[in-house]
Order: sequence, then structure tokens, then C-alpha cells
Amino acid sequence: MEKLNYCSNCSGPIKFLKKHYYCNNCKTIIYLDPKVAVAAIIFQNQSILLVKRAINPSMGSWSFPSGFVDRGEKLEDALKREVMEETNLKIEVSNLIGVYSYNDNPIILCAYEAKVLSGNIKMNHEIDEVKEFLLTELPELAFDHDIQIINDWKKQS
Repeated sequence: MEKLNYCSNCSGPIKFLKKHYYCNNCKTIIYLDPKVAVAAIIFQNQSILLVKRAINPSMGSWSFPSGFVDRGEKLEDALKREVMEETNLKIEVSNLIGVYSYNDNPIILCAYEAKVLSGNIKMNHEIDEVKEFLLTELPELAFDHDIQIINDWKKQS
């Protein structure tokens, strides 16, 4: 959890009370909102497209193209942006596969199925490699929820 010392409203000292911070000076409650992220299962040529992470967390591991949603951004638009930034591929977002959250983790992940419309693979600084894997030959994946997403996607397909 992030550590805050001062109120963003009045700059007074704040205290942590159970699940949020409180400023005695101006009586403001400071909520620690979750971060929303999106991920794409891109299935084409009987394979799932994965990216090898060049940054932490899980640097060097394989996962889905994914990233954080900016404030005021639609989930689908965030996913299109993240896939474009990481792979240079333009996608069409289709079905919501699932929403994943865990205790003591501030991230809420929304996973979607998507298909490639156009583009040639080109990675950014966050990605070391982009590769398609057969479902029967998937590498070890970066995050625990990645397998759950694949299993949920298979149930829907």
C-alpha cells in the first residue's frame, strides 16, 4: 500500500484509519482507489499472441498485451491503445472474458477477447518479444490470473 503523509486538500498531516486516510485538519477522507487494467487474448492462426515483458513486474515472463486504464478512458479504448503501444497492432475488441481482482492487490483487471485488424509487429520499451503460441505449447505465464483468463476464455469459446 502506498504511504501518504500529507493531505492533498490542505497539506495537513494525515492518519491511516482502517482502509483510508483521514485529515483531522480539514476533515477530508482520502480514499485509495484501485487501479484498473485491461488485457487482451488475441487468438489467431490457432495460437494466442503473447508478449515477453521487458519491465517489472515479472520482467522476462510471457503475458497478454495489457496495461493500465487512464482516468476518463473507456476500457475498450485503453485496450486498443495498450496493444498498439506494445505491439503496433490495431485490434477490434470483442467479448469481455472476465474481471479479476484479489485481496491485498489494488489492481482490477478486465480481460477481453480481441482480433487483429492490421499492423506489423513492432515492440516498445516495455516488451522484449511478441510471439504466437499454440494453446498446447504455452510458456510459463507471468501472472497467476493469466491461466484463469485462458480457462475462462476457453469456456466461452
